[in-house]
Amino acid sequence: MTRLSLLTTILSSVLFCVSCTSVKTIVLDVQKPAEITIPKTIASIGIVNNAVPQPATYGHRHLKYTEKGERTYDEVSLPADSNCILLTELLFEELSGMNYFNNVSLYEYPLREDLAFEDVRRIDSLDVIELAEIMNVDAIISLDRFVVGSLSYEQPLSFEAEDRYLDMKMNTVFHIYSKNGNLISPPLSLSDSVYWQGMYDGDFQISYEGVPELSDAVKGAIAYIASASAASFVPQWIEEYRTYYGDIKEANKKVEADDWKGALEIWQASYEAEQKNMKKKARLAGNIALAYEIIDNIKEALVWSDTAVKLFTESAETSVDMQNKENAESYHTHLIERFREFKVLDLQDRD
Repeated sequence: MTRLSLLTTILSSVLFCVSCTSVKTIVLDVQKPAEITIPKTIASIGIVNNAVPQPATYGHRHLKYTEKGERTYDEVSLPADSNCILLTELLFEELSGMNYFNNVSLYEYPLREDLAFEDVRRIDSLDVIELAEIMNVDAIISLDRFVVGSLSYEQPLSFEAEDRYLDMKMNTVFHIYSKNGNLISPPLSLSDSVYWQGMYDGDFQISYEGVPELSDAVKGAIAYIASASAASFVPQWIEEYRTYYGDIKEANKKVEADDWKGALEIWQASYEAEQKNMKKKARLAGNIALAYEIIDNIKEALVWSDTAVKLFTESAETSVDMQNKENAESYHTHLIERFREFKVLDLQDRD
């Protein structure tokens, strides 16, 4: 579950004169598992709104200072009737566009009629079964709580201008049910924040970035949390950096041609042939570990990264050697986490 981005592009090359070794950096696209594992048997999923919108007078405040310099807060009223509806609609669009499920459906009617907007209330199992039948889906994602709050304020500057700030915080809770009414996983709770800052002279915006109107900021925050929520249900690809040692030009050419198996053969042959230079063997072991990671053999990558750590530890003499050792230890720890993630991705893979 690794792929190379800009495979033939070397982003940076740093020459360590002490070790006469060129360290090259590449970018990998690495797949990360979803926070919530939804079984492969679930091909279609429905989204329902089981949350109560917060009151218009809840959550938003504007900070001001009195003439004596004391802080006061004005409560800001902002209609929120459509917040939960918008969040489920945007989550529907996000999940539909990811092509992870065969079908994604949205139930357009809110389920709750009470006013307890801060309470998280699970859907009765019989109601889940009925909803799944109506929507013809294998599972239900239920939005059970969404609350957003903000703090805005201004700070005067010395040249007849002011900085404006808007800090927004959100909390969201979801439950995921099978079509039989059972919970698939523990609830998903997401808390996050979005921050804006801008410089103004009266109503004229001086800085490139500015502070949006509160209603627009809430819509932007909802879009942000919808994207983050979708990423919790579906595996994601992210970019990560890796380094390797460019001691052997022939292997470097293989890397630039995206021939990692060819580079691996060269590094392994050189490792076996090297009998005296333990520092070089350590660098080769690190390269071999990277090659195995890229061809998705994490077990072998772990073996070779552990070997690299041991060889760097045994041969460290200079500050560069110690840095190489620390880098190897960090990479080994990272591979341990990737090994765990591979196990989870196997459960989430729908190919």
